[in-house]
Amino acid sequence: MIGRKKMTSSQICDGKGPKTEIAALYNAAPSAHFVLDRQGRIAGLWKGAEGVEKMREVVAKLMQQ
Repeated sequence: MIGRKKMTSSQICDGKGPKTEIAALYNAAPSAHFVLDRQGRIAGLWKGAEGVEKMREVVAKLMQQ
């Protein structure tokens, strides 16, 4: 869908975490990641890089259904 709708988003990262000079300069906030099930319901929600392994687990479980 992102490609079809030509959606874009900017990303910045200085590798120092969400509360750094560059984040303040651009008023940046951690991104949010959603995993939806086949019915379109939110199966998982994470902000920033936290929870990547949990997100993988949720996706793996959903793929088995």
